[in-house]
Amino acid sequence: MFPKLAISVFRDTSLGFFIRFLDGNRLLRFPEDIPGFVPPFLVHELAGDDSSTPSESDNEKPVEEDSGETRCSRRGIDPVKSKDGVILVDWYSTDDPDNPLLTFTVYYGSSAYAPAIPFVMEKFDCSEANASLGLAIYVIGYGFGPLLWSPLSEIPTLGRNALYIATMFIFTLLIIPTALTDSLPAFVVARFLCAFFGSPPLSTSPASFTEMVPLDKLPYVLAMWSGLTTLAPALGPIIAGYTLQSKDWHCSMFELLWLASPGFVLLFCLLPETSTDNILLRRAARLRLVTGNPNYRSQSEIKQATMTRSDILFNAIIKPREMNILDPAILFSTIYVALLYAIFYPFFEAFPMVFSAMHGFLLELRNGPPVPEFWLRMSLVVSALAPIGLFVFAWTVSPDIHCIVPLSGVVLFQAAA
Repeated sequence: MFPKLAISVFRDTSLGFFIRFLDGNRLLRFPEDIPGFVPPFLVHELAGDDSSTPSESDNEKPVEEDSGETRCSRRGIDPVKSKDGVILVDWYSTDDPDNPLLTFTVYYGSSAYAPAIPFVMEKFDCSEANASLGLAIYVIGYGFGPLLWSPLSEIPTLGRNALYIATMFIFTLLIIPTALTDSLPAFVVARFLCAFFGSPPLSTSPASFTEMVPLDKLPYVLAMWSGLTTLAPALGPIIAGYTLQSKDWHCSMFELLWLASPGFVLLFCLLPETSTDNILLRRAARLRLVTGNPNYRSQSEIKQATMTRSDILFNAIIKPREMNILDPAILFSTIYVALLYAIFYPFFEAFPMVFSAMHGFLLELRNGPPVPEFWLRMSLVVSALAPIGLFVFAWTVSPDIHCIVPLSGVVLFQAAA
């Protein structure tokens, strides 16, 4: 079961598409590409099992109706057929393996530049306001990016994976001129483009999680994802601030490149397509090719049959903006989040002024690396916790004492060990 599931996930990645393109679709084939494939809902018909075959009256329903409950059994899902002969392509069963049950890098790049602002001021002999453009323009870039990329990911013919891979590739390439340039205007422009093309994971990731994770587990996944989105900007100034002391201001950008490059490779090799509309759209095309029946259509094809490309783009890009503006609740939440971001990032600009200039904090150790014996002092102190932990555990194992007390002894001993 696991190898089949792993193959079904891997073949839908960008690397899987590339392998099939090179070998002429001989490896990592979809079930519909295998010779002799018969759609599961046609197996009973070919076997002559009329009792298990849905009647014509049952199948001839309007496609627009949500007949999921009537079509779904424990395993199989019978296709819906409209009166004009169109067959709606859906999942083959309720546990169809093709049904799909990066953000840190982009957010890290936003604040990693903050410790470099004093170095940029010295390098380019510019004001603090001009040097801060590298941070401000990055935030503006990944604010404008989702206005384009997120709606495009909802178009079935594009899906999510293609946009993730394409924009992440451009994002990684743009970091190189950002890290190498010695021109402040060129640096600011490159930072904006980096954020603009790196923004899809920031806004589209929750949609991808919704397509992969059961609804009852979704809040936990989104909570972990949100934690990374706030952890990355917090770690950026710490890591970049330390390395800037031994290197020049370009170092913080190279750190971003070191994060983005492996991230792109992982996305290319392991990230499958999660858009239901895109997966079923491609399945319908394969079924038309295998069966020779042009009536197989996915729900998205039926909806967009009478729409032009401009209509599709309008519905994808403009309609969400209308909802954002006309719905007071959504508009309020948008303004509130924008206000929080406007307050959040000036903190990083204030750190060097407040803690370095006013409080005398250093971004690296004052006296260089400590001598090896320095760590022995800590060991001498911590080693005393071992007998204390054993004593607490041994003297508190009585059932009359709450279990948290002997557990605290275990914690003390483990810390010392």
